[in-house]
Amino acid sequence: MQLVVEGRPYRADDPEVVVGLRFFAMFDSEWEGFRTEMEIVHPDLDLAGSIDLLIQHKTTKQEVVVDYKRADKLE
Repeated sequence: MQLVVEGRPYRADDPEVVVGLRFFAMFDSEWEGFRTEMEIVHPDLDLAGSIDLLIQHKTTKQEVVVDYKRADKLE
């Protein structure tokens, strides 16, 4: 899905991409992929990680954090 957001070539028939595109279709055209693989750190909490995707509303600047998960048994 990172390739999709970044406008790079991707396999549209990949089952994970199909699900991801279905998720993206839930957002209207005012939303756009803003950042991918964004690292976050909070030293006081000894916490660090990365956000898979940040989606931002073009007008309100409201953001949605997306964290992709994969599982063989996920329905």
